[in-house]
Amino acid sequence: MLKYFSALLGFLIPLLPMAQAALDTGEINQPTIFKLAKLGSTIYEGVFTGNGLLGTMAYAQGDTALRVDIGRTDVYDHRPEADLFGAPRLPIGHLLITFQKPLLQLSGEIHLQEAENKIHILTDQGSLTFTLVTFYEEDYMYIHAAEEDFHGEYTIRWVPEEAKSPRLQFDYAKKPSHYPLNPPIVTHHSKEALIYQQALLAGGGYVTGIRTQKEHHSTAWLITVAYSRENALPMDSVRQQLAAFDFTRLPEKIARHRAWWKAFYQQSSYSMPDRELQEFYQMQRYKIASATGAKKPALDLQGPWTAPTPWPGYWFNLNIQLAYSPLYTANHLDVASSLLAIIDQHTEQLIRNVPEKYQKDAAGIGRNAGANLIAPIQLTTENNGRIENMGDAELSNLTWVLYYYWQHYRYSMDERIFERLYPLLKRSINYALYFIAKNNDTGDYEFQIKTYSPEYPNAYDYNTNYDLSLLKWGLQTLMALADQHKLTDVDYPRWKEIATHLKHFPKDETGFKISDNIAYTESHRHYSHLMMIYPLHLLLADSPENNQLIDRSLAHWQSKNQSLQGYSFTGLASIEAIRGHGNKARDAIKLLLKKYIKPNTLYAESGPVIETPLAAATSLQELALQFWGGTIRVFPAVPSDWESLHFKSFRTDGAFLISGTRENYANKEVKVTAEKGGKLKIKVNLTGESQYLVKGKAQFIAKAGDIYSFETFPGDTIHFYQLEK
Repeated sequence: MLKYFSALLGFLIPLLPMAQAALDTGEINQPTIFKLAKLGSTIYEGVFTGNGLLGTMAYAQGDTALRVDIGRTDVYDHRPEADLFGAPRLPIGHLLITFQKPLLQLSGEIHLQEAENKIHILTDQGSLTFTLVTFYEEDYMYIHAAEEDFHGEYTIRWVPEEAKSPRLQFDYAKKPSHYPLNPPIVTHHSKEALIYQQALLAGGGYVTGIRTQKEHHSTAWLITVAYSRENALPMDSVRQQLAAFDFTRLPEKIARHRAWWKAFYQQSSYSMPDRELQEFYQMQRYKIASATGAKKPALDLQGPWTAPTPWPGYWFNLNIQLAYSPLYTANHLDVASSLLAIIDQHTEQLIRNVPEKYQKDAAGIGRNAGANLIAPIQLTTENNGRIENMGDAELSNLTWVLYYYWQHYRYSMDERIFERLYPLLKRSINYALYFIAKNNDTGDYEFQIKTYSPEYPNAYDYNTNYDLSLLKWGLQTLMALADQHKLTDVDYPRWKEIATHLKHFPKDETGFKISDNIAYTESHRHYSHLMMIYPLHLLLADSPENNQLIDRSLAHWQSKNQSLQGYSFTGLASIEAIRGHGNKARDAIKLLLKKYIKPNTLYAESGPVIETPLAAATSLQELALQFWGGTIRVFPAVPSDWESLHFKSFRTDGAFLISGTRENYANKEVKVTAEKGGKLKIKVNLTGESQYLVKGKAQFIAKAGDIYSFETFPGDTIHFYQLEK
C-alpha cells in the first residue's frame, strides 16, 4: 500500500493524453520534446514547468528520491531594510518523493508544445511515470503518478524552506549584524488538504496548499501558493482555490492550457539547420513564457525556479535587460509587458531613488533591488568621488532598462506606451544632465562628477563610456520621439546642443577605454564600455573606419579572458552579427553552449541567473533579422554553411512583421506585413536579383542597391522574391 498523505483520498484522475504532433508554426525542424536521459541532483539538471507566476522544478535527491521544487516569483520579503537581506526573493519548499530502494533510472522530458513534463522512474519493483503541469491561465500545479506498472511503495512529504534571505549562505556577502528570523511555518491538516502557512515579520506571508487525489493505479497532487504583503495571510483563498478545482473538467483545463501554448508558439517561428541551436532556441521561448508573462510578475534572476543564490532579486545593470531582449523580435510583446508593468507600478519609487534635490524632474535606479524597485543612487555634485558602494554610483541603469521600454513602443507603435515612456525617459536623462557641463577649452559637454562603469574593477571615474553612450542614446531618442509626435518641448534645444557636442567616447590604440582615465587593462565580463556598438548602435558597423575601431575594441576585450562569463559571449556574438560575421557569431554561441550552459539550458554564476541563455536567443535572432541605422536588415549574418533558414512573423521597428526563406544556400524570399503603416526601409539581402509584389496601398519610393524604401499603410504586405536565372 502506498504511504503518502493517507488522510487525503479522492477519486480517479484521468491520465493526460500526450499529443505528439509537431508545433503548428508552418515551418520545419521544430523540436517538440527536450530530453534529459538522466535527471541530476541540481536544478540545472532537472525538468521544469511554469506559468509566469508559479512553477515546478523536478530533479534527483540522492539515489532513492525525486524532488519537486515549488516556486512563486513574487514571494519577496519586504522589511524596511530594502536590500538583499531585507527584501530578498524567498524560497518556498519542495515535495520529496522517496522510494524504498535506489532508482535504476530517472529520466525526464519537457514536452514543449504541451508545456508538460514527463518523468520516468524505473526500480526493481516496476516503473512509474509522473506528469507535471502548471496551468497557464489558472494558478495550479498538477502532478500525476501513473502507478499501474509499479508494485512497491514510496512516501511523499512536503519539505518547507526556511523563510530567510538565500544570500546569508554565502561567505563573501556583507551580512547584517542582526537578522531576526521570520516565524516558523505552521501546518494545518484537514480531510481536504494540507495547508502550510508562512508568516513574515514585515506583514503578510505566503500559504502553500496541497490536495491529494488517489485511485487504485493513480495518485495526483494539486498544489497552489498564495502570497500577500498585508497582515492577513491568504489561508481562506488557498482552501477555496483547492476546493474549487473541478477534476471532472480536467480534460477541458488541459485543452485550454495547451491552446494557450499553441497560440504562443504560433506568434513566430525560427528554423535553423543546426539541431543543437534549434533545440536551444525553442527551449528559451518555453523558458521565458514559463517565467513571466502578461499580468504576471516581472522576470527576476531566477524565474519560478529557486536554488541557493547570492542574487535573490532584480539586477538593473545588465540582467533584466538581457532577459527581456529576445521577446521583441520573437513577437511576444504580451509576455514582455511584465517589464513595462513593474516600471509603471513603481515610477514614484524610481523618482525617490535619486537624491531629494533632483526628484522634481529626475529618476533612476541603482544596481539591484527587490520587487519594490527600492535601489537608491547616491550621485550628487557634493559627494563626487566619495561613494563607497559602487552600485550607488551607477548613473544610467534606468536609461538602459528604458531602452527596452522604447523598443516595446517602437515594435508595437502603441501610443499608450509612448505616453508613459516619454516623461520617464526624460526624467532618467535629466538626472544625468545635472552632472554635465561644457568644457570651454574643447567645446565638448562632459561629466563633472565620477560615475561607475558596471563590473569593471575600480571603474569610478569621469566620462565612462557606459554613461556617455546611454546619455547620447537617450538624448537622440527623446528628440526623435518629440519629432515624431510634433511636440514642442522646451528642453529640445538643450538636448540637441549637448547631443551634438557630447564628448567623444574615450579610446586609445587598443580601442574603447572604460572611461577618461581608465584604460581596458583587466579582464572584464561586461561589455559596458562597448554600449555604443551594441545594443545602442551609436557607432554604426557600416563603414571601414568604424569597423577598424570595433575590431580593435572587440579583440582587446576578448584577449583578456580570465573573467569572461557566459554573457560575454552573447555580447561577442551580437557584435559579430551586426558586422555581418555570421560564422563568428554562430561560433561564439556554440562556445557558450559548450562551456557555460547547463544540461537543461539554465545558467549559473554562484547561483541561478536566467539572463544569459535568453540573451543567446537574441543573438540567434540577429543572424536572421536586425534593425539599426534606420534600416531593417534581413539575412544579415547567416553562417556560410547554413543551407537553409526560415523565420516567420518576426517583429521589428515600426510594427512590421517579417518572414524570410533561405534554401539551397540562397536567400529566396522576404515577406513584410505593415501592422500600423509608415516608412519602411529594408535591406532584403536576397541572392541575386530581386523583385517585389505589393498587396495593399504601399507606395514604392526608391531602391539603392538591395535597400528598398516604401510608404506603407496598415495591412499592406510586400513580397520580395529572388528572380530566377
